[in-house]
Amino acid sequence: MIKFYVNRELSDLLDIRLSKWKRWSREFLPPDPLGGMQSGYARQYTPDQAFTVYMGGHLVSALNFSIAEVKQILEDLTPWLRKQNILGQTNGSLHQGKRNRGGVDSRVYIFRRLSKDNTGVAFAYIERTRLYEEAYEQHGAHVRREVYRERSISAAVSGETVAAADNLEKIDSRIFYVTHLYDRFAKKLVG
Repeated sequence: MIKFYVNRELSDLLDIRLSKWKRWSREFLPPDPLGGMQSGYARQYTPDQAFTVYMGGHLVSALNFSIAEVKQILEDLTPWLRKQNILGQTNGSLHQGKRNRGGVDSRVYIFRRLSKDNTGVAFAYIERTRLYEEAYEQHGAHVRREVYRERSISAAVSGETVAAADNLEKIDSRIFYVTHLYDRFAKKLVG
């Protein structure tokens, strides 16, 4: 059974001002199919919808992207988020902790660059996933080694093998710790 949430409940659980939550909801989700602000119905959110709003708010408030940029980023990353089993849970339940995602710790490097026609801004994304870490002793010193996989998000979705760098002409880059954000979100909602 899918659990639905309302604005005030999400605002309280996630420690976000109600007015800010509602504003983010209007920006990052399509209009409520049950009606507008005058309909008398409170909007209900699935966990996916709530996380989309939470993620959009994080990209605005913590990573300083504009609303328009976040809308583009969410559109670009949604197929990858579904493939990572972060969005699109068929039963609508939240899964907490890396154990339920196979121990995956993913972050996304978001590169803002000039569009090909040099008239605006475009985004490129690199997924960096920690595969494992190990600790050992070498020449009397404690050593920790972490092994990561990097690839472009478009390659991660399509299954292609594309070099991660792809000659990115970086204007700006930011790191989005997507699995940490999801785990924090799930912990606050589940309790």
